[in-house]
Amino acid sequence: MSVTKALLPYSDRIFRFRKPALKFPRVADAILGEKRWLISERHITAASIRNILGEDCWNRKFSFAFVRNPWDWEISMYHYIVQKKKDQRHEKVVSLGSFDAYIRERYSRPIRVQSDLLDDDNGVSLVDFVGRFENLTDDFAEAIRRIGIEVELPHANASKRSRDLRSFYSQETFDMVGEKHGDDLVRFGYDTCRF
Repeated sequence: MSVTKALLPYSDRIFRFRKPALKFPRVADAILGEKRWLISERHITAASIRNILGEDCWNRKFSFAFVRNPWDWEISMYHYIVQKKKDQRHEKVVSLGSFDAYIRERYSRPIRVQSDLLDDDNGVSLVDFVGRFENLTDDFAEAIRRIGIEVELPHANASKRSRDLRSFYSQETFDMVGEKHGDDLVRFGYDTCRF
């Protein structure tokens, strides 16, 4: 949200692509042309955006994304769902009664890892730059340097919870997250996280 807020004044338009747009892959390219634009859609895949825009348009643009420590990502998602009563998952997650129960239920079925959001079907990264949430200020500065603009990063959507990840997990659930996200932990430099 902070990145979107910072870049909005530098964008001719902000696009929030929804599933129906996937049926019209060349429409966005015709609308956007060479204008500056910003896509603000939580957890949309780079492959979906490329399909919407078309490969030529995608290749002409600088693309970047931010990843997050998977253990922290899960805690953040849990707290978001619990706090947002209008979220369709709210009732079910609250009824589970605890974060550990949430993780056990969530990991009882296939889940999407962060690489799935950034890569094509062959596992090749589609984005030009990947920043880390934990280095948001510095990595955002690198992204805007590459874009060629100067902008301050506001602090939006700040969490009010403890930053001690271990206080949320049992050994079992910590290991579940670590095992599922193993490749991402290594790829994005989180492999030193231990319980």
